[in-house]
Amino acid sequence: MTTRPRPGCRPPLRARKHGSFEWRNWAIKLADYISAMRRYLAKLEAGLDIDAESGLPHCAHLMATSAIVIDARAAGTLIDSRWPTPSWPTRCSGSRTEEGLA
Repeated sequence: MTTRPRPGCRPPLRARKHGSFEWRNWAIKLADYISAMRRYLAKLEAGLDIDAESGLPHCAHLMATSAIVIDARAAGTLIDSRWPTPSWPTRCSGSRTEEGLA
């Protein structure tokens, strides 16, 4: 699925850097997005509110990254690349919960 920007409308920074909705066209690794969310959260904890490159709040990037993970899971393009825990099988088809497989 490709999207076209409206005439005279500049695509958002993420779309210019990574392409629009790339997580729906190609599989993405959950661990990569967890790392990004940790970076945004660390910047918030350090007292930095605004991303210098985009001019947007780090909390907005954190929310957008979380939404991408949710959407990729729904689209079937999310690869669960988290390190397995000792009590968790290395390959499974469900979602992890505190109680086990959902």
